[in-house]
Amino acid sequence: MKILIVEDEQISAKVLARAVVALGHESIVASDGLEALEVFAKQQPDAIITDWMMPNMDGPELCRRVRAAGASRYTYIIILTARGARSDKHEAISAGADDFLSKPLDKEELQSRLKVAERILEMQVNLEEKNAALERQQALLTEKNRLLERSQRNAEVAGSRFSQLFQNLPVPCFTFDSNLIVFEINEKLCSSFKKPIADLIQREITDLFGKELVTEERVKELKNVLQGTPFLEQDWNDGERYYLVSAYPLFGHDRVVTGGIATAYDVTELRKMQAELRGANEALAAMAVTDGLTQIPNHRAFQDRLSTLIGEAMRGRSFALAMLDVDHFKQFNDSFGHQAGDEVLMSVARTLKENTRRVDFAARYGGEEFAVIFLDVDAARAARLAEKLRRKISEIENPYRPITASFGVAMYGPTTATEQSLIKAADDALYRAKDAGRNRVEFAGDDPAASAA
Repeated sequence: MKILIVEDEQISAKVLARAVVALGHESIVASDGLEALEVFAKQQPDAIITDWMMPNMDGPELCRRVRAAGASRYTYIIILTARGARSDKHEAISAGADDFLSKPLDKEELQSRLKVAERILEMQVNLEEKNAALERQQALLTEKNRLLERSQRNAEVAGSRFSQLFQNLPVPCFTFDSNLIVFEINEKLCSSFKKPIADLIQREITDLFGKELVTEERVKELKNVLQGTPFLEQDWNDGERYYLVSAYPLFGHDRVVTGGIATAYDVTELRKMQAELRGANEALAAMAVTDGLTQIPNHRAFQDRLSTLIGEAMRGRSFALAMLDVDHFKQFNDSFGHQAGDEVLMSVARTLKENTRRVDFAARYGGEEFAVIFLDVDAARAARLAEKLRRKISEIENPYRPITASFGVAMYGPTTATEQSLIKAADDALYRAKDAGRNRVEFAGDDPAASAA
């Protein structure tokens, strides 16, 4: 990848540039946000790693400027900062950042973040290529239909030359008589069957294409054509083969319908490409709301879910929010390495997923912090559910040291009727749990019966 590094401190910029090059990427260095915007406009880097605090323009403002530029392809943005407050992370994500790197720089963490960026950007390129191919195919179909309509008009005014014109049509088509017997078939369609024309004519349409494709409903519509009612771009398929079929009536000299002419495009490969594209789009959408490490919903998905529930709660639905933090998480990284820390986070996420009810919602909030939303509960029920999760986390087996977590729980209510106030209430309760010795559940408010040690 071509990576733009934005860092006003020269030594830090050189260290980061060397690390990026050592990982096999190309680096470009800008000393502040204004210079970075100029470089971005000229060189269109794949990714940007920017410091938060810089003269003239800080990192979040640079993110906003880059997103507002409306570039033709997506640029992955990572903010490098020593700031770890939750509000800082929320500000950066709102400004358009995709990820964070903590100061001082950890090369293993840098490598992990860049691998995530590569996967997302590669998927973006693949999607763009498939979208372009699909647009070309659809444009071709539109053009061919236009040619068919023009050819049909010519055939009506030049009946004596119909056979010659029919065979020269640049679209796959066939004619049929009043008994739905194939009367003529041109070379374009013949090639899709890989048989000579003599083996394809004078056969019933259902026999030519197969009854799985030409169902009773399709037969009825073909008979309607013989009554003067055409149809356009029907999708004939049996799950394996796909044809896009249009049919028009053919008139004799007295304007009586004598048969029909139909086009039959084999669009099997196009439909497969569309299915792959839908799958890739769904995968990309899932990636946007899924935490790459823990494979549970990420901060963005949590904010969306919480916003929706606030609206439902205003109409009477009750719910509670639990914020939890892995106790002494930094010690796992410091004592056993970042791989051990990642394993702890994955274990906690798996435990939350396996021990929450189907109606509840668990997400990674950021770093070692998680959030759980308990639906349709009162305060006592919410406290018991949180206590169950605390106990399950303490029972996780791992080769390093015991894992525990501290919980803060808050109910939606008159004083917690916004996302910010509810998160703050749960956060305050979480910090009380930490101050009280950790590995416990504290409930927001003055109800001691709702808190559990």
